[in-house]
Amino acid sequence: MLEGLLFNYSGQLTDYLRNREIYDMAIFFEDVIANPERECRKLFNFLDIPMSHVPAALDTLKEDSQRGTYGLRGERPKIKPKMFIKLDQYLRDLNMPEEVTCEMSLDTLKSIVLGSSQTEI
Repeated sequence: MLEGLLFNYSGQLTDYLRNREIYDMAIFFEDVIANPERECRKLFNFLDIPMSHVPAALDTLKEDSQRGTYGLRGERPKIKPKMFIKLDQYLRDLNMPEEVTCEMSLDTLKSIVLGSSQTEI
């Protein structure tokens, strides 16, 4: 199961990095959770959507629209250090950049996605 999730994740990241130039904006789930109004306003500003729609957008966040889609919310698999080593080796086998690891920080991910690292695929 973890391997499948890893392959899905690495495929999405690879596709993004290969086509980074066609994207105008990146939104991080963690930022939306930390400050939904700020992130909503940034997105609406970028898309030229009137700010008067922000309250309605924030109301939609009160319910988990994907509840049950990917398993229980808030539960994370317990992964042993030995498994991280194995999963990170899969990332190397998939030619993912060295800084992409199973335990990389959000700051590292943002650096990769936003292009401030030298990551190339």
